[in-house]
Amino acid sequence: EMVLVKYDIVEKVKEKAIPFELIIIASVIGGGAVIGVAVVVLLRRKRK
Repeated sequence: EMVLVKYDIVEKVKEKAIPFELIIIASVIGGGAVIGVAVVVLLRRKRK
């Protein structure tokens, strides 16, 4: 299913001609947010 979703996104990008850099930036920000949340959760567990 994930492969189909990614393929769908690629097709939409081709249609709308979104810059590839924007996709990379979005994924980096998203990944950073996930890592940030994980770090906060780990820090909270260590404090308790």
